[in-house]
Amino acid sequence: MGAGLLDSIDRSTQLAGHNRLALLLFRLDERQVFGINVFKVREVIPCPPMSWMPNTHEQVAGVAEIRGKVVPVIDLHHALSGTPIGNSARHVIVTEFNRTVQGFLVRAVDRIVHVDVGTVEPPPSGPQGHLTATTRVGSELVAIIDVEKVLADVVGMPPGLSEALRAKFDGIGSGGKRALVADDSKVARTQIERVLGDLGVPCTTVANGREALRYLQGMAD
Repeated sequence: MGAGLLDSIDRSTQLAGHNRLALLLFRLDERQVFGINVFKVREVIPCPPMSWMPNTHEQVAGVAEIRGKVVPVIDLHHALSGTPIGNSARHVIVTEFNRTVQGFLVRAVDRIVHVDVGTVEPPPSGPQGHLTATTRVGSELVAIIDVEKVLADVVGMPPGLSEALRAKFDGIGSGGKRALVADDSKVARTQIERVLGDLGVPCTTVANGREALRYLQGMAD
């Protein structure tokens, strides 16, 4: 196991233990600051040469070869506002989640900050529901992007469980237990709820750890 991976695990554990959230801050225009959880980020690179691919979603700016792999690059400004970012894009944020690697085209990347999770609030009715939360860094309001929602809009929801997995976990929901799922992404919660439903496991979903604790305290009371 490489030292870099060990360091990443250590940082994740330390942040969780101190109720801290690490965000990569970036901009899509001159006004709003956005954030993405750094543990979904592989790297940030200058905007690479991209090739257009036919029959792709309108929010896909193109594909680029990144470290020997062809990666789709999603125009994040287009995804949130409906307008392509155009020539102002200068960076690509390469991410990995839902077992896929994709890039997000942005205007500029700022810095990484650690925020207290107590300062993270539910979003207002954001553009097309693409926000998971908001927080403040100094005097600036940071809108935290629901990248699972953006990806689902482009490629659709992942397929359900295979028959092999259904057979492997057959009967797992027969014990009468209920699962509690906490995730800030509505899309991620829906995906998990669907998988558990396929396995016959009832579940309750909440948006964050604060709500999960409140739910458990209510059960205890």
